[in-house]
Amino acid sequence: MKKLLSIIMVALIALSFASCKEEKLSFVEQIKKEGKLIVLTASGFAPFEYLDEQGNVTGVDMEISKAIADKLGVTLEIVDMDFNSIVDSLKNGKGHIAAAGMSARPDREEQIDFSDSYYNTQLSVVAKTGSGITPETIGGKKIAFQQGTTSHSYLDENYADNSELLSFNYNADAIAALNSGNAECVVMDTLTAQNFVTVNAGALEIVGVLETGEEEIYCIGIPEGEKEFQTIVNEVINEMVSSGKIDELVDYHNEKSAAQ
Repeated sequence: MKKLLSIIMVALIALSFASCKEEKLSFVEQIKKEGKLIVLTASGFAPFEYLDEQGNVTGVDMEISKAIADKLGVTLEIVDMDFNSIVDSLKNGKGHIAAAGMSARPDREEQIDFSDSYYNTQLSVVAKTGSGITPETIGGKKIAFQQGTTSHSYLDENYADNSELLSFNYNADAIAALNSGNAECVVMDTLTAQNFVTVNAGALEIVGVLETGEEEIYCIGIPEGEKEFQTIVNEVINEMVSSGKIDELVDYHNEKSAAQ
């Protein structure tokens, strides 16, 4: 009897372990089970992410995120947060992807993985119209930028010793500082700069592009090690790039956000 009970116990334990193993879902399966894809973003970076007239986050990155959600057969949930918090939040499981005009910088690649790129741009200098400022003469000036961006890291590396660097949570705040005279120029992504210049027609202008030696290359942030999920995201992005859909979305949202 004791021997029989031992055999039964061993069998039950084995079944228990097998059951636990079967219940462990992959990252993709878990998303499908939850029925939603959570994207972490930071509005205020038109045309990639901005608030529409109803106060909802929209833009190129949200369109890409929606396409990924559709590929998985789930709904999209948008979490709008401070740009500086996105990488840590993705690492800590607060979302499934990060879509915020984000480049795959080495410091970020140490913490999360990235998709293939979907848009390339450069850093531009915005100043008041007729200021006489050029990219070559921003040294020694009051330079505004959005905290945590590539503009931030580039300026820290090249202008921290001879200029007054003004950090803001949002590009809109940096532009406000420029308009009020608290900053002499703003460094930001070229497409976003074009958007702000359109909105501030006649008052601001792009005075040139910074020769940084590299382009801004935007990618989608993905939790580290999730290769199956990364493959799905890349499939969506590459299809949208090759079909010209990304360029269409950039034009559409650039015009729409500037008109608000």
